[in-house]
Amino acid sequence: MLTESSITSRQTLHFIQPRKHKTNTNANSDVCTKYQDAAKIVNLTLEGLVSQTIVGAKVLDLCEFGTTVMEAAASKLYTKKVKGKAVDRGVAFPVCVSVNDIVCNFSPLKLNNDTEPEATVSNIIS
Repeated sequence: MLTESSITSRQTLHFIQPRKHKTNTNANSDVCTKYQDAAKIVNLTLEGLVSQTIVGAKVLDLCEFGTTVMEAAASKLYTKKVKGKAVDRGVAFPVCVSVNDIVCNFSPLKLNNDTEPEATVSNIIS
């Protein structure tokens, strides 16, 4: 059991002095750089998806194309190993293409063969 008399001066200092942690806010330049890199990847993906969005294109193919572009671009960044292991990277949220009456976040299953009909409004979320 820990009593007041059993705490040494070294242990007391450990409790009093806070540990210095790396800040994960935009005040840290590394964090800002990672956000900027992520924004570049998203913009590249959106440009590709907009060019691929044509009448008759399968929504599933569009979503898979967007995911492939993002994963390929992310795999080129931050390849340094931490403690001998590669850092996991990838897509945190699936690429979604919402057509007409679907409000948001539509990422079809592989069984779904929906295509882009004529005169549609597509909302692309990546």
